[in-house]
Parts: sequence; C-alpha cells; structure tokens
Amino acid sequence: MKFFGRVLNEMSDDAYVMLSGSLRTCCAMLLLSLTLLIHIGDLSPRTYSLYRLAAELESSSAGVLLCGNFAALFLEGLHRR
Repeated sequence: MKFFGRVLNEMSDDAYVMLSGSLRTCCAMLLLSLTLLIHIGDLSPRTYSLYRLAAELESSSAGVLLCGNFAALFLEGLHRR
C-alpha cells in the first residue's frame, strides 16, 4: 500500500485530476446503473430499454476508466520531460 500512496504523491497535478475525474465518472455510471436496476425491478417488455441502458452504463464505465488512465499516463509523461 505504501507504493501506491507514494505514486499518487509524486504524480503531476494534471494527471491526478484526470485520474480522479475518470474514477469519479466511472463510479457515478456504476451507481446510476445500480439505481436503474433497482428501480425497474422485474424484467418485462416495458422495462427492457431501461435494462439495456443499465447494462450499457455498466459495461462502458470500464472504458471510461481505461481512457482516463491512458490520458493520465500521457499527461504524466509530458510532465516528466
């Protein structure tokens, strides 16, 4: 655990903002997905579109986090030059 704390402390401000922003966005998407799944209850033809929306939010949140990590890595590389 000490390694990750040291890495975050040595990170540039821009990369840290990008990393924390993508993590917050990912968590918000997962929370919205969970809220939708709790709200719709049983799957029926009337609630199928909401179910698909919740499934897409869940699966695309990983892509948002991955893109945010790559952007933070890129910004960190620019900062260290």
